[in-house]
Amino acid sequence: MPYIIEAASQLKEKAVFKIVGDYSELSPAIIGEARKHIELIGSVNRDQVSDYYRWADIFLLPSICEGSATVTYEAMQFGLPMVVTPNTGSLIRDGYGGFIVRPGNTGDIVQAITTICESQDLLTKFHQDILELKSLGTYDAYKDRLTTVLNTQEI
Repeated sequence: MPYIIEAASQLKEKAVFKIVGDYSELSPAIIGEARKHIELIGSVNRDQVSDYYRWADIFLLPSICEGSATVTYEAMQFGLPMVVTPNTGSLIRDGYGGFIVRPGNTGDIVQAITTICESQDLLTKFHQDILELKSLGTYDAYKDRLTTVLNTQEI
């Protein structure tokens, strides 16, 4: 969260940040600092999540440790270009569908978002890339890949 807060602070003239999800485990100091730069939405009903994906132009998840974050697959279904870390477990590649930034590096986040915001052509390209990857982000596609891997493993 500190990296998102710092990036939002530096990008306040270029981007609006909203965070959807439970943040109750964060300290009051971090929540207070975040509210200066980010709209903290909190938890929402499942049927409301799509409103936030439709609102966004870019999906940001600078994860330190995830594995394969489901929200990246959801964001793909809405065609959102991504700024993620290798730890997020996204299907994008750096420069294809978005940018992969170093974990814990606010400067990388700021640079990636700035680059996308300053080029409508790049935003459009990343959106098209995501639409090409979209079919890989469905639950059925994931199930098929997992089944293939499990069927090829020796027990």
